Amino acid sequence: MDGYVILGSSTVYGTVSVSLTSTAGDNYSTSFDTSDGAILLPISGDAGLYTLQITTSGGLQFVGEFTI
Repeated sequence: MDGYVILGSSTVYGTVSVSLTSTAGDNYSTSFDTSDGAILLPISGDAGLYTLQITTSGGLQFVGEFTI
């Protein structure tokens, strides 16, 4: 989506912490209640490498990367 990334969860992990950073200068952190299904994360949309890190309350980490 223009200016946003949709983050969804097909499994309920409770409330997780989410951070999104990029080589384009993005630096965004929030909490996400995975029982809600999805949230929108704002991004600059500028060219670069974007890294998304999700951490559960139990310490489980998920990391994803994408480029624009």
